[in-house]
Amino acid sequence: LFVDDTDLYTWKEEITGSVELWNQTQTELENWSRLLNATGGALKPEKCFWYLLDYKCVDGEWSYAEAAADVLMITNPDGTKSPIKQAKVTESKKTLGIYDSPSGGNKGHLDYILGKATQWVNRNRMSNGHLPSHIAWVAYKHQLWPSLRYGLGTMTNNMEIAEKLLNKMDYKTLNILGILRNVSTGLRKLHPTFGGLGLFNLPTEQLISRVNMIFQHYHMSTNLSQKLDASLRYLQLQIG
Repeated sequence: LFVDDTDLYTWKEEITGSVELWNQTQTELENWSRLLNATGGALKPEKCFWYLLDYKCVDGEWSYAEAAADVLMITNPDGTKSPIKQAKVTESKKTLGIYDSPSGGNKGHLDYILGKATQWVNRNRMSNGHLPSHIAWVAYKHQLWPSLRYGLGTMTNNMEIAEKLLNKMDYKTLNILGILRNVSTGLRKLHPTFGGLGLFNLPTEQLISRVNMIFQHYHMSTNLSQKLDASLRYLQLQIG
């Protein structure tokens, strides 16, 4: 548990209705906020948010049900109460540096990656800085991409979406890196070992991050390792 960034889950098998779930959540949230206050901490209402996950099945297809608007309250150190925002299951929120939502897909973080790359090209003195190409390559490899790689392995987006996300940014980057923009698209992200120009490919970097995550946690004694093992076995079961 991180005192400044904590996820609280309310999930009991005997709770079957959203009203019961809301009451239980309010009780647990009250206990958590008062515990923090007693130990000298405090929750910031403007940084707190919550999701209500409910489901419906139509013609055998499961989907998220529309959650009724409601209010959850937290207790402040002075004894007053403040409401916290209810977010939609498709609304991405930043947690530990990653924009994510219960519905998955990480659209919010993909938009963040695109915005950060665009800002690097347009506003970070790269377009008008007239840096030598070898210095621009250093900035590209050691300034831009370490920030873009963060959290890639934890994201749940489809590879097809990541494939085209940075194409326009890559095109604008070519001249900065001393590369003629008329070069064919296939050569841009091909590794120099194979005669390419060596621009990073987002889906490839994400695949590397996912594989590294599995290698790091596979068959360990952690909860995450057990979840990965269960997911892999379930995949094998589904494949047959």
